Amino acid sequence: MNEQEHSAENLGNTLPPMAAVKKEPRPPRPPKPPKTQEQLDWEEARRKHFISYIWQPILRPVVALVSICLVTSLLLGLTNALTAPQIEANAKAEADAAMRRLLPEADSFEEVSPQAGLSEVTALYRAANGAGWVIEAYGRGYGGQVPALVAFGQSGAIAGVSFPANNETPGLGQKLVSEPGFAAQFAGRPAAALSMGDIDKIASATISTGAAVNAVNAAVAAYQSQVLGQNTAAVPFEEMPAYLLPGETLRPIALSAPGVQKDAWRSEAGNYIIVGEMPNGWDSAGKPLLAAVAMDASGVIRGLWLDTSGESEQYGATLMTDAGFMQSFVGQSAPVQVDAVAGVTNSSASVTQAVNNALAALPLAKEAA
Repeated sequence: MNEQEHSAENLGNTLPPMAAVKKEPRPPRPPKPPKTQEQLDWEEARRKHFISYIWQPILRPVVALVSICLVTSLLLGLTNALTAPQIEANAKAEADAAMRRLLPEADSFEEVSPQAGLSEVTALYRAANGAGWVIEAYGRGYGGQVPALVAFGQSGAIAGVSFPANNETPGLGQKLVSEPGFAAQFAGRPAAALSMGDIDKIASATISTGAAVNAVNAAVAAYQSQVLGQNTAAVPFEEMPAYLLPGETLRPIALSAPGVQKDAWRSEAGNYIIVGEMPNGWDSAGKPLLAAVAMDASGVIRGLWLDTSGESEQYGATLMTDAGFMQSFVGQSAPVQVDAVAGVTNSSASVTQAVNNALAALPLAKEAA
């Protein structure tokens, strides 16, 4: 070992360990001088000012109100958490009971989402044992929406109708709910659109009666399109008369008038089918737009069949499967006015004009019959 290494080793042996190094204690802080009476008086005055002008008039009511709101919210939330399942179960039980009264063959019901285009349908229910369907829809009355529950049996006919509570005028429109005889007249009818002439109206409640009929027709349209899979795109021209007036014996008649086709029909019940037409909006040499209109003898529309296949597929063809647009014509008479489908304004207007062409030819159809 050389001299340098020997010196470093001796130096390491002479250094004290870290634990042996002691820290000098800090000297104690000097005590704070006592507050003077002036300082004490100033602090007391500031405290009283805070209590008198900030805490009591402003902060205290806010704290109390916030505390009450928090406690109330907590209690309401707790109450809702405890009662919500029971409330939901009671509501479902009441709904099931109402549907079972209309369709007693059903054991229970499963809710099915309405397909697109059924804007006036709020719910569809399928009987779990296949006994039929119940559809909830509404029409627009004097006081707002007029709801209806419409049951369809296995035969496809209307098994029963009920009208839940609505906001119609007491003593008039409220008779939809209070008079079971009004709802009873819908039972047994085929799943086809109805007109005001098909039922006995409630006296002095024409608007409410019309809303009830529209609600039933909306349910019928949903049943035809979603349950039976029927829409005008799926019904060929040859089957159109039976589709529009099911169960009625039809006799063909011939027309010669502008804006309509020559083929028309009259039923033994006094209803008519007339086919209005409009030139193709995109190709004057192409296939015309057709609107077959089923109407009663007074010109009230009972049903509509469309063929817009000659139109551009992204425009006119979509109208044939839009149940809401189709249903908006039912119950109207000339001149018909309906809201156009968004993005299909021109084709919607062509359909409306073709329908009005058919309605205008009704006097000629009566003469030909």
